[in-house]
Amino acid sequence: MFICIKFKFKTMLQRNITKRSCLFKGIFFSFFFLLTIGSAFGQTGVLEGFVIDKKNNETLIGASVTIDGSSKGTITNIDGQYRISGILPGKHYLSVSFIGYYPQIVEQILIEADKTTLVNVLLDAQDVSIDELVVSAKKRTNTEATMLSSIKTSLVVTSSISNQQIQRSQDRDASEVIRRVPGITIIGDRFIIVRGLNQRYNNVWLNNAATPSSETDVKAFSFDVIPSSLIDNILIFKTSAPEYPADFTGGFVKITTKNMPENNFISFDYASSYRKGTTFNDFYRYEGSKTDWLGFDNGTRALPSGFPSDLESINNPTILNRLSKSFNKNWTAQQMTARPDERFGLTIGQKFKINQHLVGNTTSLGYSNSMDFSPIENNSFNSYNIIDDQPVYKFKYIDNQYTNSVKINALSNWSFNINRNNIIEFRNLFNQNAFSRTVHRSGYDGYSQNNIRSYEYRFMSRTTYSSQLGGKHEMNNGITKLDWNLGYSLANRQEPDRKVLLTTLNEATGKYQLTIPFTANPRQAGRLFLDNKEHIFSNGVNFENRVNLFQFPPTIKLGYYGEYRTRKFNARNIGFIRGSNYNPTNDELALPFDQIFTDANFDYINGITIGERTNKSDSYKASNKLFAGYIGINIPFTIKLNLYGGVRAEYNRMQLSSYLPGVETPINVDNKGVHLFPSANISYNFTDKILMRFAYGQTINRPEFREIAPFIFYDFNDAAGYSGNPELKDAIVNNFDVRFEYYPSPTETFSLALFNKSFTNPIEMIYVDAGSGLQYSFNNAKAAKSRGLEVELRKSFENISSLKYFSVVLNASLISSKVEFPASQRDKEKERPMFGQSPYIINSGVYYQNPNNGWMISVLYNIIGKRIIVVGQRQQNSNDNIPDIYEMPNNLVDITISKKIGKFEIKAGIKDLLNEKNRYQQTFNLKDAQNKSYSRTFNSKAFQKGSVYTLGVSIKF
Repeated sequence: MFICIKFKFKTMLQRNITKRSCLFKGIFFSFFFLLTIGSAFGQTGVLEGFVIDKKNNETLIGASVTIDGSSKGTITNIDGQYRISGILPGKHYLSVSFIGYYPQIVEQILIEADKTTLVNVLLDAQDVSIDELVVSAKKRTNTEATMLSSIKTSLVVTSSISNQQIQRSQDRDASEVIRRVPGITIIGDRFIIVRGLNQRYNNVWLNNAATPSSETDVKAFSFDVIPSSLIDNILIFKTSAPEYPADFTGGFVKITTKNMPENNFISFDYASSYRKGTTFNDFYRYEGSKTDWLGFDNGTRALPSGFPSDLESINNPTILNRLSKSFNKNWTAQQMTARPDERFGLTIGQKFKINQHLVGNTTSLGYSNSMDFSPIENNSFNSYNIIDDQPVYKFKYIDNQYTNSVKINALSNWSFNINRNNIIEFRNLFNQNAFSRTVHRSGYDGYSQNNIRSYEYRFMSRTTYSSQLGGKHEMNNGITKLDWNLGYSLANRQEPDRKVLLTTLNEATGKYQLTIPFTANPRQAGRLFLDNKEHIFSNGVNFENRVNLFQFPPTIKLGYYGEYRTRKFNARNIGFIRGSNYNPTNDELALPFDQIFTDANFDYINGITIGERTNKSDSYKASNKLFAGYIGINIPFTIKLNLYGGVRAEYNRMQLSSYLPGVETPINVDNKGVHLFPSANISYNFTDKILMRFAYGQTINRPEFREIAPFIFYDFNDAAGYSGNPELKDAIVNNFDVRFEYYPSPTETFSLALFNKSFTNPIEMIYVDAGSGLQYSFNNAKAAKSRGLEVELRKSFENISSLKYFSVVLNASLISSKVEFPASQRDKEKERPMFGQSPYIINSGVYYQNPNNGWMISVLYNIIGKRIIVVGQRQQNSNDNIPDIYEMPNNLVDITISKKIGKFEIKAGIKDLLNEKNRYQQTFNLKDAQNKSYSRTFNSKAFQKGSVYTLGVSIKF
């Protein structure tokens, strides 16, 4: 958006608007050391503040600010901010003027030595017509002041984070950045939780188009694919509006990447990290391809050339022997020493003119490589044995997990300014992410009642690409606005040759022997090949027009959005099996794997051969068509009271073709329907700093492709299978919000919000009875409610000399949720929290930023309340219940310190300082023979990620 102010003058006048860069990065000492740094004491004071349009609360760029009518003064910068230093102590007056506004004089301003006085000035616009002058500048969207101004003037309940706040942390990507936003939580370093609701209830757009899901099993966008250095801002809309998609309940997240640079620049950054418990310790990695370090496999793990599409149709022993020998023989992991994590980035920003048209480009390339070791306690329980006072284990494992992760990202964004009213934007983001994982598992398997050791060698790569071409156009002096967007997104996920080996302890020999099954089994000498491709095509147009027929002109909004999404998923279950006459000795099965799987041992009759257990249900094709139109109207009844409401109509058709497992009966899911989604947002401004908001909106939550696909996928980490449910229904949600907002200054805010959400048919993950092992699926609960209180505080201490460089950010949510059960289940379970709903969330930060010496420090804290991640099973006898699995609270503390030295910036910090154990727990609520209640709690999973110590340097010129 361009802020353009036209005036008629007889002579043309131009101003150069100065810009100030605020990137302060630094070197790690300690928080308490920094607090001892004293500032130089002088005999003068500082006066600073913002110049603001009184009517629309926008900051004014280029306003003239002078002290005592002298030449001592300045003009406001690109954020509308001024700063005058070197003022003698005493009382002074401030003169502020700006073309097209009535000048303002502020008297009796007390300036004290060594203190900063904050004075914000509101200017009234003049109704004058003079000869033409154009003052034009691009509005910055990446500062805290700008973001708070956007939140204040937004028509809906909004939260945000700016690039300026991102720079104060050591966050690497969007998943780490976004958890600083009020009411936000991140799961597995990737998936977003808004207001404590599961990731399925959120919708994510990158710039102006939908993002593809990078996971095959759940609806989610992997935020870790977007580096923090490429983010301009992130907005989270928490209440509905006609122009927003209806498929969100927690939040609609909009990530804006950098586009037009403020100045021409080249920056390079490098950082290295020490990961506690991993770096410089023993590390295991199985041999892969020579391009793993680039995030993709070069074909080493692919099915052999000429491998048949249907192995079961081959019964020629000679061919089967040849095929058995054609696979790669990487069966063991090599021991090495874990290197420190490394990452670097190169960004180039430039703007230039072509035939007097301004063109801007931001191009960036980034790379990171990390190693992580996690010892994981991994358990699953059946019912509880009251007599022995211990649970009945389905399994009890210790997993040593070694993961080497690689991320490559590239961004190229272009902006073509035809003139100040017409802008064309072309945005592109590419990511190539991969991990190579080795897992060594040991423990007790309750299904076979054996002590086992098993091994997984897994490589997974994700390719995501997003491209958008769009335009923004203003007509009739800004009365009419039009924007449009064409988008394409791609998400490919490949897992070639995931190998799983199972060994069982022979009590007689004391050795672990390899299990070679008689039929292909993904858990025993299995080789699984997965491929998932998803494409999204989108287009949209938004039109708005202000009707200048009334004292407070209303604005009408109209728009359209279309989206076509396709997915093709294929899986092949290949595995080594016993030949018909193969009868190995115990000693032969106890040999190292690479001595068992040799060419000499591959024989269709007397040795090991290849087999396949791929079912028709292991693949599916799916598509989703969404067409939406909306109409909305914004009515400012008075200068204080505003109503924005409207309705959105959506036609959605989801289709999926696959087969039912076991019986292999074809299944074709075809869910279609038209829904109307009304919404209303009312705001009342008590003063220019205080307002109230009231909002209502109806939204929908549709099943994801994977959730209705009958395919059963075995997850080695969870030692469980996951299957879809073709009978899932859409969930309908009614949302109510009330919010109080107070803005004491352009950089400070306090807000308090209440929200209530009523769900019909909410979708949950549940246990499924499966005799062959642990299995999960998806189901609709009857109904649920979620109510919450949300508070946010941003406070600076600029008026206190000893604390003037400090600021604090606090946001917290307190949430209560309850699931309603049908009458047939109430004798087993009366109530419980919603699946994935946290009862509380706290994010806080203390910041120190001294522009005089370049030091910056931040201390950040985050915690979430326990939440259900898997719904248990209820039985008639409560002692036989399988409890819900809860993820327990975990205190996270991050510290960052930085220092700017000329063009260089040095930055260091500690991530997850406390290094608390992550725990997933189940609590058995029991009754003894005397009907006395008691409980027992056990970990179903527990692990520590390890603190991360980082030191980095960057240069910008």
